[in-house]
Amino acid sequence: GEEAVQKINEDFLELAEEESTLLVSLTMQEELVHTGELKMDFIGDSVMLGAAALLEETFPNGYVDAKQNRSYYPLLSILSSRASEGILGNPVVIAIGTNCILPKEVCEKAISLCDDKEVFWITTTNNWQFENRTVITKTAETYDNVTLIDWQTYSIDHPAYFYKDGIHLTEEGRKAYVGLIKEQITKRYFDLLWPSIRENRILVCGDENLLLYADKLSDKEGVYLFQGSFEEEF
Repeated sequence: GEEAVQKINEDFLELAEEESTLLVSLTMQEELVHTGELKMDFIGDSVMLGAAALLEETFPNGYVDAKQNRSYYPLLSILSSRASEGILGNPVVIAIGTNCILPKEVCEKAISLCDDKEVFWITTTNNWQFENRTVITKTAETYDNVTLIDWQTYSIDHPAYFYKDGIHLTEEGRKAYVGLIKEQITKRYFDLLWPSIRENRILVCGDENLLLYADKLSDKEGVYLFQGSFEEEF
């Protein structure tokens, strides 16, 4: 009956929408989000400090404040100071937890100081010493504007990312660390943009036959074409 047909159509449209987001490559997501142009704040300890130069190169509009042996006390002070001066970036990337236990109340205070800005909190790899992954994860689950960057899980099978202490980053580790940060920021911002993209863009997917009309279609505003592996934009 009509209800069955309507249900099939709704299910198809929902599936098509989910698949269309997957067809947009990470490179194209970065172009839409302008990830490298974001004016963000990075606040961290010695792990982030090791990657500071690469962070500044990757995010030239970003502000990096990372120091050795940093606990959460300077974190709250920095956030408060920059927020009160109106210069706190958006998003805010936090890498604190290597040198201290993170109380739930501290995480909540840090998020409060960030107000409605997007916040990304990076897990540490010395969870055996300071079990902070749980509180960071719960914070991300509690607040809509907080995203977990799970460096601990991402790096667990990559000893080449670390020096002997399993915490501080080698050159290969720095590249992976910054790459993960960029990827997670891009994905989060793309998810926020996707509703407007869906309403204002036409996504055309097809095989090599589509290339016959690619020039004409790509001249039209808001049309994105994908072919084959869907990793090229025409």
